[in-house]
Amino acid sequence: MTTWLLSRRTTLKAIGESSKHLIPFIAQIASLVFFSLVISWGLGRAILYWFIILPAVVYSTSKMVYKNKLNYYHLLGNFIAFYAFMVFMIYKHYQSDLFQIMMTSMYWNLFIFGLYYFYKMIDCRGRLMG
Repeated sequence: MTTWLLSRRTTLKAIGESSKHLIPFIAQIASLVFFSLVISWGLGRAILYWFIILPAVVYSTSKMVYKNKLNYYHLLGNFIAFYAFMVFMIYKHYQSDLFQIMMTSMYWNLFIFGLYYFYKMIDCRGRLMG
């Protein structure tokens, strides 16, 4: 009985740990739904959402979820999963301006977050931190 209870607790703890990785992805979807239904899309609003609001949502939710252990690979995985989901949803409209803005923002955001984390890894004296 004790072994079963102990294994059940560790299983529930593992499920709780793995489900917290979905929170930034769900926040991205929620921000997209809110932006789409309340504000609607235009060229300026699309640029605002894809280049400013989405990176802010991803960074802030990842920072809240992972506390001080914010890992670039978690952020990269959330970004790629979200953009893959979006491409899957609107792949028929690949020639539209909004799709081009979305894809450009993906490259730009990954580049900016990559630079940020590379800079964070470099010590002030130019050494890589372990």
